[in-house]
Parts: sequence; C-alpha cells; structure tokens
Amino acid sequence: MHEDIADELTERIVRADSSLPAGDPFRGDTVVGPLISEPAIGTLAKALEAAQADSGKLPAGGDRLLREQAPAAAYVHPAVVRVPAQTAVVREDTFAPVPYVLTYRALEEAIELHSGSPGDCPSRSSHGPGGRPGGPRRRRLGLRHRQCLSVL
Repeated sequence: MHEDIADELTERIVRADSSLPAGDPFRGDTVVGPLISEPAIGTLAKALEAAQADSGKLPAGGDRLLREQAPAAAYVHPAVVRVPAQTAVVREDTFAPVPYVLTYRALEEAIELHSGSPGDCPSRSSHGPGGRPGGPRRRRLGLRHRQCLSVL
C-alpha cells in the first residue's frame, strides 16, 4: 500500500481483524474458522518468525484462540505483518489468515512489488474502479486469497 496511508490503514486492518468473530465455520456469524490442523499452527508460527527475521513487524495476531472452548481445533487470531520487501515468506502460501503489508512510494515500485508476488494469486491487486483501493469484489475474498493482496 502507499506509504502515506500505510500506518493508518494497517491500524484499521488490525482493529477490523480483532473484531472478526471466530468459531464454528458452520455458524452464519463466523468469519474466522479454524486452520486445517494443529500442524498448520506450527506452519503459521514459522512464517511469522521468518517474517520477523526479515525485519517484518507483527502489529497483531498469530495467537491461539478458543483453546478452552475447542481444544481439538486450530483457531488463531488473524495476523497482520508489515514487511519491507517481497521476501520468501511473503511469496509462500501459509494457508492461514496473514495479510502481508508492503509499502511503496511510486507506481513503479508498486508494479515491481506486484510482479514479485506469487503467480497463483487470482486477485493480487486490490484496486477498484478508477484506481481506488477496494471495491465490492474484494469484500468477500476468502482468507487464503487475503494473503495475496500485498499491494493496495
């Protein structure tokens, strides 16, 4: 996202993520369901450690949720990670709720970041009509594809 709005927008994403209801994915009000398995929590933890080792900042998330209510399920709080560049961990799909925030100043930098993102991401750019961020199509993206939205 553009560096002029990165701090404010990251803060808004963190606030929004912290308010998402977690729980049984068969309930209509659930937004954050469990990861596929207990080992997936370890994969997520390794990805967050790798991002931090690459100078990434973790303003929120990654911690275990609903441990007492659902001890056999792998619920985690969605993580938000600010990274300085398209690193290996950003390019790798963790199959977990982890949006990576990368910033740019000029359009050329944004295009370079976008070009370095994973090839299997169907919606890597989140620009809507008129070049504005967002748009109705982006509101219902699954959490797997959220990770692919690295450029706003």
